[in-house]
Amino acid sequence: MTMHYLTDKKIYCTAMERFLKNFYLTFFILASGLSVSAQQNIGYENPYRAVYEHLANLQDDQYFPEISALSFHPTLDSTHRVELAIKLKRIFDGKGLYVMVNRIPKDSLFRDSIARDHVYFPFPSELPDVYLEREEGLWTYSLKTARSIPILYRATYPFGLDKLIEFTSYQGGKKYLGLYGWQYIGIIILILLSFLFHFLLSKLLDFVISRSFWKSSILNIEKTDLLRKADGKLSLVLVFTLLIYFIPVLQLPVKLSTFLQKGLKIVVVIFVMMLAFGIIDIIKVYLRDMALKTESKLDDQLVPMITKTIKVGIIIITTFHILHLLQVNITAIIAGISIGGLALALAAQDTVKNLIGSIMIFFDKPFQIGDYIMSGEIEGSVVEVGFRSTRIMKPDTSIISVPNGTISNNTLNNLGVRELRMFRTTINLMYITPVDKLRKYIESLRQLALDHPRINNERVMIYLNNLGPSSIDIFFRVYIETRDFEEELSLKEEVIYRIIELAQEIDVGFAFPSSSIYLEKFPEKENNSETVDLVNKDRV
Repeated sequence: MTMHYLTDKKIYCTAMERFLKNFYLTFFILASGLSVSAQQNIGYENPYRAVYEHLANLQDDQYFPEISALSFHPTLDSTHRVELAIKLKRIFDGKGLYVMVNRIPKDSLFRDSIARDHVYFPFPSELPDVYLEREEGLWTYSLKTARSIPILYRATYPFGLDKLIEFTSYQGGKKYLGLYGWQYIGIIILILLSFLFHFLLSKLLDFVISRSFWKSSILNIEKTDLLRKADGKLSLVLVFTLLIYFIPVLQLPVKLSTFLQKGLKIVVVIFVMMLAFGIIDIIKVYLRDMALKTESKLDDQLVPMITKTIKVGIIIITTFHILHLLQVNITAIIAGISIGGLALALAAQDTVKNLIGSIMIFFDKPFQIGDYIMSGEIEGSVVEVGFRSTRIMKPDTSIISVPNGTISNNTLNNLGVRELRMFRTTINLMYITPVDKLRKYIESLRQLALDHPRINNERVMIYLNNLGPSSIDIFFRVYIETRDFEEELSLKEEVIYRIIELAQEIDVGFAFPSSSIYLEKFPEKENNSETVDLVNKDRV
């Protein structure tokens, strides 16, 4: 039997005094046939005494359920009260709820701060329907508690465990280190059954995966391995969950039961987190395969970022749940985090700005991985897009990290999305070129552009454009159909070679910047001497 450790010594009686008191009270209640009006005196002067008498009289060395039942509402049948008293203690034990008797109020006029009434909740969070109330100056468990106990009992001991606990409750014997021999045997049996159940369930799930009819069409080796890792975590979750339900059957001491219950719940939460990670990894593989089928390369970066974010969220939720199991004040932690988060947000405005910029980049998709972009003084190919910054490879192959907030706020020229690459130049011919050859050369250039398989025919613009200072200028602009920079350079080279070859075939020459110098003829000697004399006369 589990045992609640009761530390208050002031009201503790000797074994003989307790025995005599319980004997006379039990005899008085059961044998004398009290009327309903007499039963109205059942109860205790404060919540402390009501809870204490309920639990103290259901211990291994002091088992008087009839006295324990006096803590329940007097309008209930005496036999029913005994049953409720025993079941409520088993509920406390089964859920690992340790009653801190010294913390129970001893004020007969105690009022709950929330309900604002004469009620007391031993476990307001775990068992909100179990509470004591004051009627006619006496404290007892409420009628609502009496109605809730059978429901809570079935929930605490499902799958027929309530019948099994009835059997173990009457087993006794000699104790070794605080436990009966049959309890040690029960622990060993539970451990062996847990290993066996985990082994069989894992094999069953592996068999289902390996024999699945949709394996060939959907699964590959990578996905199959991930599924097998996930099913191992699933079987462990089920094993430890069942242990949580079976531990109360052993009727261990309450402190040990509480420790095991919390420990097993924490282990289950951790394995659920690992199972969730496994499922996310499987989903990640599917999303990655879908992203590879799309034209956008930005999706390839988005998938791992989303999965990492979800995993971080799961870790945070798991941490808070474990803290809740350890009875840590979550509200105070959240309030502290909120205040700290506000201060952090004010101190890290640039980081928040970059994070928002990352979100805008992923939603707007102004560029993809591999695109050649220009933004202010930034120029290069996009290598990676992260939460805070984007990595860009400059033409000299160096890598720079640009904050996403900067990129999202600046004007961005994405050269990588061009399906056509413009080739524009001016062809300068000499002024001595005959007009007929000039016309023939221009027509040949137009035909070159129309015949080339990689030049867009709808955007050809080749015209005699200007009479320059030293040349006749031909405007040449075409669009090459390519999205690769290296291929663009190769096609431009090919077109330039052909322009030169056509000039040689038609016999026209290219002009180059030149200047004409005209020398004036100096006057005869006599005239020069006369000029000098005139100048000298002016000076005189």
